[in-house]
This record gives sequence, structure tokens and C-alpha cells, in this order.
Amino acid sequence: MKHDDRVRAALRLLEALTASPEHAIERAYACDLLSCTTPELESYCELLSTLADRETGARAIVTCTEDAVSLTGTAGALQPLRLSLEEGIVLSHVLGTLNIDRDASERLTSSLLGKQDAFGSSQALIASTISYGTCYQRLSEAIEDGVRCRVWYRAHDDAAAAPRLIDPARIDTEDAAAYLIAWNVEKDEERRYRLDRVSSVEFTEDSVTRHVWSERSLTASLSSSGTLVTVECSHARAMQLTWAGIASVSAAPEDPDRVCLSVHVTSEHWLFDEVLAAAGDMKIISPGGFVCAFVRYARNLLAETIDTPQA
Repeated sequence: MKHDDRVRAALRLLEALTASPEHAIERAYACDLLSCTTPELESYCELLSTLADRETGARAIVTCTEDAVSLTGTAGALQPLRLSLEEGIVLSHVLGTLNIDRDASERLTSSLLGKQDAFGSSQALIASTISYGTCYQRLSEAIEDGVRCRVWYRAHDDAAAAPRLIDPARIDTEDAAAYLIAWNVEKDEERRYRLDRVSSVEFTEDSVTRHVWSERSLTASLSSSGTLVTVECSHARAMQLTWAGIASVSAAPEDPDRVCLSVHVTSEHWLFDEVLAAAGDMKIISPGGFVCAFVRYARNLLAETIDTPQA
């Protein structure tokens, strides 16, 4: 047997021993698992016994008796890898960009970040914060029946809802919101509409036509069309963010307790509202045009508040 094959078989044995509650399995089961003979099994045990912890020097002890194979100590046990906050943010971005299977993505996130430390976790403190709006049922019927619709949609930068003629395709649920994936008939382009911003749906007499869908995730869409903006905030606030457009993260140069996030942004006002909601715990670093625009935005809001008569 080649050395690489012996190593792979030994690692499979180590995985089985680590997963066992007592770190021990029956010898017959081990031979069956690895499709090997007793002498081969003993050679795998000898190979695993050469493992040692680099820091402490503790060695793995794998013994093979007539009845069982057992692992003594934890030097050879397979320990889960845990990522830092910065690594976790990058992982979340990469998983979204690659459009891999959702179950596989969730398993990777759970394994590498853990349920409590996963960046961008969708677990709410009390209940789900995702809003499906008031038109979810109507849109679901249109998707199922293949009906072209006219929806009244208010984008984040719009003061009021405006009509869009669309061919609805599906509804996607991201970490922070639910989106309608549809074809904008007038613009002849695929679009994403946040469900809680759809105020009304009207069925037309036409059926949807065939379109070529990109199947891109929100993260991928933001990466291709958004402006890259750098913001700074505390570690604690970064752990609470569910933004899909985060591209990278690094330690703040002047404060180790804060981080800098590079975020793909398609709506200035969305980012400005997020910064204001942070109540001083977040600031825009670059580009300079966004910083100036944010100052003007904040001043206009303050002026509107002062000019509004009190009841």
C-alpha cells in the first residue's frame, strides 16, 4: 500500500476514534470501516502514534487489542477549527459569492465559526427580524401561476413607491431580509426587490416570458454593482451586522478594539442610516465623497427636525 493511502486510512481511523464517546471502537468494526486486515490496522495505529502536539510535545497513544482500538489522551484528537471575527466576515462574504449549496454553506459556517460566534448569524434575540411585507402571498401566487405583475416599490433612496412592470421568478431569504427576484420588463434586466418595500401588487392579463436568470446571490450582486466603502466600528457591533456586501475586514490601525470593514454599497442613504443608527459607534472612512455626502445628509435631517413644529 502506498504511503498516501496509509495516511488516508489512518486519518479515517482517527476520525472514527475522535467521534466515539469513549474514543474507542471495536476492532472488527475498524477493520470493516477501513476494509483492511488486522496487520494493516495495527500499522495504522503505529502511524497515528507518531502524532504529537507541537507546543506541549504530548503524543497520541493508539492501542489495538483483540477486541478494540482506543485513543488515549487528546493529543491526536481532531479538534474543530475556529475562525476569528475578521476571518469569519471574509468567510461569510466568500460563501455568498460562490453561490454554493445552502446546506453546505451552513455546515461550513457552523463548523468554522460556531453557533454563538458566527458572524452575520441570522439568529434573533427574541424572534425573526425578517419582514416579508404585506404582499408575500400575492407575489407567491403570481410566481406559481406565471403571471406578469405591476408592483409598487419604494427603493431606499425614494420618497414614495413607484410602479414596476415585472415578471416574478422566485423569493429568496437572506440573513436580514427577503427579496423578490424578478425581471424588470421596461428595463429588460433582472432585479432584486426587497419584499417589505413592495406596497401593492396588481396582476396583468399577460403571462411571464422566458428569461435567462443569473442566479446570483445578493452578495455577488452587490460585489458587481456596488461602490466599495470603508467603515469603522467596534468588534461588538461588527458581530451584530448582517450586511451581505462585506468584502473584507481588518483591524483598525489606531484602536485594536475596532475593525475596518470594506463594504459594497448600492444605496448611499442605506449606509447613512446604518451609521446614524449606530449612535456614534460607526464612521465612514473612505471614499471622501461618501464622507461629505453623509455630512450633508445628517445636516439635512437635523434641519428637518428643527423646522418640524412640535405638537
